[in-house]
Parts: sequence; structure tokens; C-alpha cells
Amino acid sequence: CGPPLAEEDDSDAFASSVSRVLKTPPPPSRFLPLALRGKTPSLEVLAPEANSPLREAALPACVAAMLSTIVGGGALSIPYAFKLCGLRGGLALLVACAFSSDFALYALCSASRRTGTATLAELARAAQGPRLENATIAALFALCAFVAVAYTRLLRDLLGLFLAPFFEDHVPVDGALVLCATCILLPLSLYKELHRLRYAAFVSFSGALCVAALFTVRALPELRTTTFQPSPDESFVDVGLVALPIMAMGYLCQFNVLSVHARLTRPSRFRLKMLLHLAVGLAFVFYVVFGVAGMIVCADAPNDVAQDALACLSYADKDASTDVLLACAGGAFAVALLLNTPALIIPLRDSLVVLTTKAIDGVSASRRERNLPRHHRRPGGDHHGASASERTPLADIEETRSHREEVQEPSSKAKLYATAVHFVLTASIVAVVIFFAQCVPGVASVWAVAGSSVGLFVAYLLPCFLYLKVRGHKDDGPARIRKAICGLLFVASLLLAVVCTFRNVKAILGL
Repeated sequence: CGPPLAEEDDSDAFASSVSRVLKTPPPPSRFLPLALRGKTPSLEVLAPEANSPLREAALPACVAAMLSTIVGGGALSIPYAFKLCGLRGGLALLVACAFSSDFALYALCSASRRTGTATLAELARAAQGPRLENATIAALFALCAFVAVAYTRLLRDLLGLFLAPFFEDHVPVDGALVLCATCILLPLSLYKELHRLRYAAFVSFSGALCVAALFTVRALPELRTTTFQPSPDESFVDVGLVALPIMAMGYLCQFNVLSVHARLTRPSRFRLKMLLHLAVGLAFVFYVVFGVAGMIVCADAPNDVAQDALACLSYADKDASTDVLLACAGGAFAVALLLNTPALIIPLRDSLVVLTTKAIDGVSASRRERNLPRHHRRPGGDHHGASASERTPLADIEETRSHREEVQEPSSKAKLYATAVHFVLTASIVAVVIFFAQCVPGVASVWAVAGSSVGLFVAYLLPCFLYLKVRGHKDDGPARIRKAICGLLFVASLLLAVVCTFRNVKAILGL
């Protein structure tokens, strides 16, 4: 955590400080710049500090990293959302999600800059304590699980698309998926460091660009003859409850924005806003082009086929099995999915280990507390140190560091046991992901449930709550507007999460 960077935004405090240095009376506030009038002091603590050598990424590189995180496998379901809502409805929902995501990202970064935190879990702990930190880790665990299942389902559909010309009756797509998981997914998922797969997001973004370019080429000849009407089978409210979570998931990068912000050079507020506006704006332009082009190509395809854009393109073009462009685009996206799925399984496994360790430690601490005499117990804390409200992340780090110094080097038998546990845990997670990918009716169903539950929580509910906890004391004009927007976005997201989750789960179960 670097030294605090104070920004004196209050007009009186700023004028008084200037007068003390210059030995002159403070000027009236009307002579100050508009940006400094009527505001209260704001103190920022950057982690790492502004001039740290860890901040080596320029603004274009950070925008590219954000854009690669935003645009991924979920982009293939954007044409399906446009097909359900029509052109006007799809654009309206896409604009609403873009503005909401841009505001939520800035609220998250603003809260982080006031607490000196660099990850979402650290910010949750600093704002509310260990309970919200555990809830955040659990939400990220569920999010990674949903996205891993969706990516594996997309991979299964692509394998079926590639193998269909070679088999007449039955395509062994499940066997091919298990083979890919055994030979590619599992070995890549055994990595312990996510840094080894750092280029997976860029490969995924490149694959999405190839698919979007292919759709644009196919849609241009039919642009003038398309009506762009919504689905006539259901009302706009029903299809909107399905399309909204899909589009909200399309902008989801709240779990990565703080790490990108931690690498940004010269991290002023202006450059932070430029980073967020450019990333969300370019993603919006990409989704508009891809959604409209996909809506044109998938106009005659049924909804179960339109959930996957490449499958929809294969359905629209009867000779697509021999199309070189489709084969190249599908191959590029298949490689992207093969790289991105392990990049999700690694944090999924790490989050599971962290949650399990915390649960075991909590049970052990409670048992030790019950075994102590009553007059030795500490209400609200443990008997080894400060209470839960007095403990800080720095104290936990120092305690862990001292504990590691006392631990001796593990033996070869212990290393072998740890390696076996690591392999079994990773293989079990891959097997469970493949099982659910084979059971779900379609990839759009996964995106709809994920977006309506943990997606809306991570995208809007959690950033707004953290901002209100950290910045709730601000009482000037702009702060009041931001707090009001956070409150409205929090309430609206909470209601939509309940309604959309109930509707989508009910549709999947066929109730």
C-alpha cells in the first residue's frame, strides 16, 4: 500500500492552504475553478502507489486487457438476445447495460482508491469485514463455475459442428468432448499459476472478432430485406427477462478491473475514466455490430439453434460444412475456448480451496472456543488474538508470514501427497464441469441463469454496496448524485436478480 495521495477538493480548505503558503488572505470561493467549489476533501490511497514500478501498462494496453476480458464466449449469445427482443428492444437493453456497467466499474475503482485495495475480495473485507469477503469469494467461485460450464457447452457444440460431415447418423460429440478434456483441458488446468495462461483472453477476443467478421460478411447482402422484428411468441417482458442477464454478462469484468487499474501508469481519475469509457464503449460497438449481423443471419433459425451463433450460421447456410471461413472462425474460437476454460478452472479450484480452508479454520476455532473455560472466552473473537472487528488484513498477513517461518520444508512424501490431492481435485472439477455441460439444454440457458444470479450480484449489487459503504459519508452535490444512482441501481438489480432467476430456472426445469 503506497502513501496517501490527498486531493483537496474543498474550496475553503484549498483556499486556506494556499493563503498559509503565500501569506495572503484566502480568496472567495467564487474565484476558484468550478471543479473545486462546494466539495469536501477526498483522500485517495493507491495500491500500488502512483509512481510504483509495478505500474508499467499504458492506457492502450489496459484498454486492450479490459476489452479482452469483456468480449469472450458470451458474445456468441448476443445475436440470440437481439433475436428475442428485436432491434429496438435489443439496443435499449444493450445501452442500459453499458451505462450501468460503466458506472458500476467506476464506483468499484473509486471505493478501491479510498481503501488502498487491489482486488475485489480485499475491498469487500476493508468495507464490511471477513463475512463479505467470504461472500465475494463464493460469488466469484459460482461465477467461474457457470462460465466454465458455458464455455464447455460451446466447445461441445463446436465439436458437433466439425464432426457432423464425417458421421451420417450419430455424431459422437460427448466422446469427443471427453477426449478433448482428457488431452487438453485437464493438463492445462493442472497449472498452479494463472499467469501461464495470460494470453487466453486475447486469443478469445481474436476468435470473437473472427466470428463477428464472418457474420458481418454474411449479413450485408440481406441487410435491406430484414424486418428486425422481435420474437412473436412471447411478450417483451418475458424475452427481456432472458435477454437482460445475457447482455449484463457481456460487460462483466468487475473481477478484473481492479488488477488492471493497479497496473495503469499515471492513474489519475481522468485516465481511469478514459480507460473505463473506452473499454465499455468499444465493447458496445462490437456487440451492436455482432448482434445486428447475427440477428439477420439467425432470422429463420429456431431459438434452440440461435443460442449458439456458429450453430445458427451453420443452420442458415446448408453448405457451411465446406465453408472455409466458417471452419477458420470455428477453429479459432475452439482454440480460444480450450485456453479459456482452464483459465477459469484454475481460479475455480483456488476459490474452492480458500473457502474450504476458511470453513475448516472457522469450525476448529469455534471448537477450541467451546473447550475453553467461560472466563477465558472472548466474545466476538478468538482466544489467540484480537476480536473479529479489531483484526485487519495486515495483521492476518503478518500472522501468516510468521507461521510460514515456523513451518519446516515439507518432506518428499508430503509433496507427493499434495500433488495427488491437486490432481484429484482438478480432475474432479473438470469432470463435474463436463457433466453439467452435457446436461444443460443450451448455452443461452447457462448465461441467463448465471447473469440473473451471480452476474447481477458481481456486476451491480456488490459495486454499489461497496461504494455506499466506503463513500457514504460524502455529502456534496456530485456525491449525492452518485449515491442516489448507486441506490437506484442496487434496488433495481436486486429486484431483477430475483425475478430473472425465478423465471429462467422455471423455464429450464419446464415448470
